[in-house]
Amino acid sequence: MADVRRELQNIGDIVVSCIEKTAGSAKKYAKGVALTYDIHEMNKKRQHCLIEIGRRLTQVSKEGMTDVRKDDRLMELLSEANSIEKAIAGFRKEREELISFSSLLPKPAESTPS
Repeated sequence: MADVRRELQNIGDIVVSCIEKTAGSAKKYAKGVALTYDIHEMNKKRQHCLIEIGRRLTQVSKEGMTDVRKDDRLMELLSEANSIEKAIAGFRKEREELISFSSLLPKPAESTPS
């Protein structure tokens, strides 16, 4: 009876270990997907910001301003574009680290036909 109990306990430990590995993998996959969506959203923000910079440059040049660094709104937009670029780079780096870490994990054993 003790042998059966020990075997069931070992099987239970194996099942729990498999569930933990699967859950961890699923969490990493979900995090990677979320990071990809964040990158896409930030790219849209960057595009919008660049369009606004172009519009503002056009407006400033029509007004005859020669030193665009004196335009506060343009400087704000450039600062915002810089912040967006840094955020995108951070998201990409985090995603790459996540992908490279998951590629280091051992692959599940392939089942061989009996």
